[in-house]
Amino acid sequence: MENQISVIMGNHIYFDKIKPDSFVLHEHDVYELMYFVKVNGLYFVEGKAYRLKKHDILLIPPSSQHRLIFDTPSEYERYNVLFDPALMPENIRKLLPSIHTIVNAESEPIIEALLSAYDLYTDSFDKQTALEGIDAIVKALLFNMYIKSKGNGQKQTSRMNPLVTRATAYIQKNLTDINCIDDVCSELFVTKSHLHHIFKKYLMTTPGKYITSKRLFEAQRMIRAGGAPTEIYAECGFEDYATFYRNYKSFFGHTPSKEKDIEIVREEYL
Repeated sequence: MENQISVIMGNHIYFDKIKPDSFVLHEHDVYELMYFVKVNGLYFVEGKAYRLKKHDILLIPPSSQHRLIFDTPSEYERYNVLFDPALMPENIRKLLPSIHTIVNAESEPIIEALLSAYDLYTDSFDKQTALEGIDAIVKALLFNMYIKSKGNGQKQTSRMNPLVTRATAYIQKNLTDINCIDDVCSELFVTKSHLHHIFKKYLMTTPGKYITSKRLFEAQRMIRAGGAPTEIYAECGFEDYATFYRNYKSFFGHTPSKEKDIEIVREEYL
């Protein structure tokens, strides 16, 4: 049986001065693994925030909305890999957490060696051959993350309003049943204006746009898995197909029926 490569894409980027709002809130349908060489900012993941520092490794599961916001225009360098767990051996898939995980790998010679190998492979081989080598690196990084996360490597959240965490958790749990923003406000005992304010402050989006984007990503996942757009829109929380169609085209840039015909490209939002 031919060996399958789980890595879809990877890159190593560097900016001498990156703007604070360079990246948007987004999610992927696969796992994302990042290693931060130089960073000065907060990483927001599903209603929680982490103060990043050098040598942090962050693993984000599919369908988890996330965004990095820099404190000031600053130097930034990181490695980033997207990989499909379905193409990994079962024993390695068991190591993958269901929630985001962050550990620090400062003074870890093994990690430094793996990153050096990453650069060597991308500089020395064509893209497909390099991906085979990077696939092995990802597996090794996952082994090391698993071991470190069993210790005290997990970070505590910071700078996140607990109301945002409760709101995003409620939305995730009731994504298809929420009829309007009032449902969320009633559950949390807050006004619409206050909910709007904290979402804009901490997630840089509105509650309505957050819910819609989550539903659209879920619809995209279902269509890619073989679902018919005219059948799955209601399962994703949309009241009618016209609204679903309009939002889908606006958000992804193509109609739902074209999803299967489009080569899947994971944009490098970070």
